[in-house]
Parts: sequence; C-alpha cells; structure tokens
Amino acid sequence: MPPDSLPLEPGLAGLLRAMGPDPRAVHAAVAPPVGSPVVDEIAAADYGQDFREHRKALNALLARGDPPGRLEWAPHEVLSLTLGYSGAATDLYVGSLLLAAVTPYQDPLVRLPPFLRAALDLGGAELLAARRFLAWCRLESPGDWPVCVDDLPYLTFGVLLLSVMVSPPPSDETLCGLAAGLVEELDRSVFDGEWIGRQEPPLIGRRPKKPAKVWRELAARVLVDGPLAGTGVGGRLAVLGRVICRDQVLPVEDLYELFS
Repeated sequence: MPPDSLPLEPGLAGLLRAMGPDPRAVHAAVAPPVGSPVVDEIAAADYGQDFREHRKALNALLARGDPPGRLEWAPHEVLSLTLGYSGAATDLYVGSLLLAAVTPYQDPLVRLPPFLRAALDLGGAELLAARRFLAWCRLESPGDWPVCVDDLPYLTFGVLLLSVMVSPPPSDETLCGLAAGLVEELDRSVFDGEWIGRQEPPLIGRRPKKPAKVWRELAARVLVDGPLAGTGVGGRLAVLGRVICRDQVLPVEDLYELFS
C-alpha cells in the first residue's frame, strides 16, 4: 500500500480480504460482451477525433485482464466522455478502468458514482465482481486514489453499498463491521476546521469537490430504502443513511456506538 494512503484498521482489512479482492474481477464479468460495435461507439465519443488511435488503445485494454496502471489521453478521453452514458455493463467496465489507473485528470470521485450505479442496476454476478474490484481498490489504493487520502473512505462506502445489495446478504457482523470501518475512516480522514468539534460527524459528500446529492441518492437507495429495510441491521444502516442524507443529525460518538 502506498505510504500516503489512509491506514486500514485490521478488522476492516480482514473483511475486505474475505471478499476475494481481485483487480481482474470486473473485466472477467463484463468485458467479453464488449465487442466491436461498443468499442467503435466509445472510440468515436470525442466527435470522432483520433478514432483509430482510441479504438486501438481500447482493443488493447480488452485483450488484457489486468486493469491498466496508467491511461494516456487515448483512450482516457473517450472513456471519460462515455462513463455514465453507455449502459450498465459498459459503464461498469469503463468505470473499472478509470478507477484503477493513473489518469491525466486525477479525480476518481467523479468516476465512482456511475460505477456504483451500474453495479446496483446490474446486480447478480456483476455486482459481486464490482465488490471484489472495489475491495481491491481500497486495499491497494491504485491509480489516482493516493492523490487525496481523504477520498479513500468513499471506496469503503462503495463496498458497504454493494455488500448490502448482495443476495443472499452478508452476516450482520460483516455489515456492521463495514459500517463501523467507514465511520472510523471518515473520522480519521477529516482535516482541521472541516467540521465543528464532534457534534456533527464528517460525512460523505461534505466538501464542494464531492457533490452531496450523488452520495445522498446512493445512501437513500441502498441504506435507507434497500433490501434490508425493516430488519435489525437494516435499521442501523438506515440511521447511517439518514445521517448521510442530512435527514437526521447524530454526533459521531453515537455512530460509533451504533455499530459497535
């Protein structure tokens, strides 16, 4: 793990490793159906500019299982332009490439929400593959993630969301462990002056760089209104979801206690 990464607590690291973290998981799950028509559509996304160069680079990525360590302008430009607009399976694949690599524009948090939405929409094996991929991302902090250490809890948030949607769901202990790890990471990653005392916890989507609406929508969809609503652990996750959505206010100590 890079030295400037947010250190993982042993319990959270153990939960992530138990998920079978795998940088190749999304490629194996969704890359085979991405054929020539899809490649051509992505390659032409920049008004057809440098179409052949983009297509060559995209085909090279499809031919390999490992995510790229770095993405140059071709095909980064067209991948960025198509993410969120290409259908769930393609978005999941494109998102995995952008999340894993060092890129010309270092802002992985722009890429994570469409990746998560694609995984939630697909469900099934593709969702499990996305969770294994994100678990690997949080353990290894690849690509652009080490640029801003306090972005890393968003990966933990993503793993928690996908875990809630797994069928059958993980144990209550696993879900509470992930939620507790998220609260701990948020608490440790915040800068002085970003929140007042400990009356209001540092939250997902708090800074202008991280638009709150996207994260609130995800929290509401999964933690508040998801498949575990009405269950014991679902009730605790719903509290966390309502806090993230700003529908409920709790001091950070209460969030710790909620998942202890």
